Amino acid sequence: MTALRFLPWLLLFSACQTNPTLQLDIFSDERFSVIDNTETLIVTISGKEYVSQKENGQFNLEFDVDIDTFSGKIMAIAKDVSGNDIAWGQTPSIPGSLDTTLRLYLAPEGSIGTSIESTTATHDIGGSSNRFGATLVGGIDDSDDYLADVLIYNAYTHQMQLGLPLSTPRSKVLVGNVDNRALLLWGGENASGTVDEASWFDLSVEPSGSHIPLNNAGVGDSILQLSANGLVVGSSQSKQVTWPFADVAAYDTALPGVSKSVIEDGTPVALSLGDASEPNQTFNEEWAPLPTQSLPKTNSCITKSTSGWVVFSELSSEVWQLDDSDVSQTALLPTPLDGGECQTVSSEGNVYVTSASGTIIDIIRDFGNGDLDHVARLPLTPPRPGLVLLALPNGQAMVASGGVAEVWLVNPPRPDSE
Repeated sequence: MTALRFLPWLLLFSACQTNPTLQLDIFSDERFSVIDNTETLIVTISGKEYVSQKENGQFNLEFDVDIDTFSGKIMAIAKDVSGNDIAWGQTPSIPGSLDTTLRLYLAPEGSIGTSIESTTATHDIGGSSNRFGATLVGGIDDSDDYLADVLIYNAYTHQMQLGLPLSTPRSKVLVGNVDNRALLLWGGENASGTVDEASWFDLSVEPSGSHIPLNNAGVGDSILQLSANGLVVGSSQSKQVTWPFADVAAYDTALPGVSKSVIEDGTPVALSLGDASEPNQTFNEEWAPLPTQSLPKTNSCITKSTSGWVVFSELSSEVWQLDDSDVSQTALLPTPLDGGECQTVSSEGNVYVTSASGTIIDIIRDFGNGDLDHVARLPLTPPRPGLVLLALPNGQAMVASGGVAEVWLVNPPRPDSE
């Protein structure tokens, strides 16, 4: 187990000197030796840099920031005695007028750190990203027992909150969310086979959330948000549900296999790869088959990045890009992905991809307008077969489960250092 060490840097922001409203706590993973080796700390707020040299193990920074009107990210860069960058990190976008403590994870570029160890699941955990962090649900522990845990990760505070547990312990739960108001927890498996249960999880109920059981749940391959309050569970017999109602209805479009949706400027868009009997389809107010069927289906994975949809597939080093209905294909990975299901997520222009074996994570930078570049390949030691890969709102990624009861953070290369 890797211990955490908190940096002796506590930064206070205030609208006036006597009334601090936002506290920034910077921390790191001790195996990176960031604490001992940092001599200069640079904090950037609203495009303005604040620089401090270490004195007696401390940094003294004064900020000219009006927290009542500030919005955006806070970025920190640590430099060693020679002036070399040794670590960096940033917060998610801050909405302004916060009265809280934020924690900023500082780590080397292109690194994987053991920073959170709050799950007991080692296999088949369910997970989903959202605008404030991620959610981990269920899974199987080292004793092959099925778990009912619901864990809510906050990327602003780097803390894991324990939610009200599932009514039935299970693994492979599909997790979706409706605009940060509620989670959809759908199906799964236990020792008896498929679990035909689902619920809304109301995030607004203090202190641990609340479950609203759904009627007539079934199996599913993916969860898509296709309207303001509505989610679709994609499968050969797709279902639709609307928050906060308990009824489950049939959905008129079959969506087997891998599908993904995102909200862009308030509008849902989606891509479904289909299977042997169903075509590639895109959603923009309604579903429409792609005019070309050149996107791979078998053990493929998809994400939406700056340039458009990005698709990877097993046993291939190719990346497929879909912009409107135009498909392009480029050999971008250093070596082909392993066989089996791959996973890919994107955040802040970083595209992460890993294969079923859980031996490596590749990071691709999306510079926009179809300009993608492979920027890092990170080994996972030990390998994490069956891991869950989730995007975080500060540009990092989360790695959970995969044979060990740990949650790791992946810190990408800094965009302006390339």
